[in-house]
Amino acid sequence: MPSSTRPGGLFELDPKTSDLKRFSPALPKLRGDYIFYAGAIEDVLWVVGQKDIFRFDGNKWERIEHPDL
Repeated sequence: MPSSTRPGGLFELDPKTSDLKRFSPALPKLRGDYIFYAGAIEDVLWVVGQKDIFRFDGNKWERIEHPDL
């Protein structure tokens, strides 16, 4: 789940315990101020921020460069 309010960042919920914690491994440092979308498509987690696009394949984060950001 993305959070754009403090502390901000990317979080995950454990459905068994309802515990909320920061997503691990941590999202790379944002160029902008906030994240406004996070969603999974097949086995890839996509995160879109104010000035960032990231994908997580289950092993590592990849920053997607976009000319308009």
